[in-house]
Amino acid sequence: LPSELRLPSAVMNVVALGSLLVTHVADVQKHPAPETLISFGGAALLYYFFTARLLRSSNPNAIPARAITTTLGSVLTLATLWMIVPEGAMPFAMMALSVLTLEAGIARNADDLIWHARTLAALAIPALAYEVPADATDRILRNSAVAALHFYLHWRTRDREVHSIHGLLAGFVTAATLWAEVSGGMLTLSWSLEGIALLAAGFWLRDRPVRLAGLGLLLLCIAKVFFFDLRNLESFYRILSFIGLGLILLAVSWVYTRFQEQVRKLL
Repeated sequence: LPSELRLPSAVMNVVALGSLLVTHVADVQKHPAPETLISFGGAALLYYFFTARLLRSSNPNAIPARAITTTLGSVLTLATLWMIVPEGAMPFAMMALSVLTLEAGIARNADDLIWHARTLAALAIPALAYEVPADATDRILRNSAVAALHFYLHWRTRDREVHSIHGLLAGFVTAATLWAEVSGGMLTLSWSLEGIALLAAGFWLRDRPVRLAGLGLLLLCIAKVFFFDLRNLESFYRILSFIGLGLILLAVSWVYTRFQEQVRKLL
């Protein structure tokens, strides 16, 4: 837009958004009237259109405006999706929006869009606590999908700063899911296997924080065996915890001894 039209355009957008909220905020509910969906969905598309236009601009001042239009588009999109998707499906909606935003940011080399996608992925974690399904399979599916999303972001942003945070968040979601869905000696064994998986992923991806997270989880399992499992579990699960953790630690020790020099370089 010409410079003399930018301020009036911004004012009109603020007025239109305020009118939308005043008119339809009380109608935001599951399966609302069609005009509510059209209003929110249309406004979301409009703000994404503004984002697309701003992506073409080489003016550095367009970046803050683009961040605002992208945020408003995402908020209105998520509100629209919440009204139409089944209960418990919002994490999937946030994941899809995160991936689409990430790929758009990578394609246009727009760091602000990439950070926006990473923020959406991070917000998908607390969203798991909202509208929790009663079925364990559905809960595990949602949590696993969010963990997979963060592993995907870890891989796609591997050449950018602080990408390791997504590997750590994926490990956190997985560990929290195991803690919620698995109990007793099986929890110790499950956490130990996750620790091995994080350790292997850290070596494969040459990512030190992920490797250290795997080692930290193994140390947590050792502490849990001696300070909790030994006192509170039945004999069968206590034996299972010790045998499982012992075998895993022996495997880690063998790998370290066999490839000592390579492991030292990576750690």
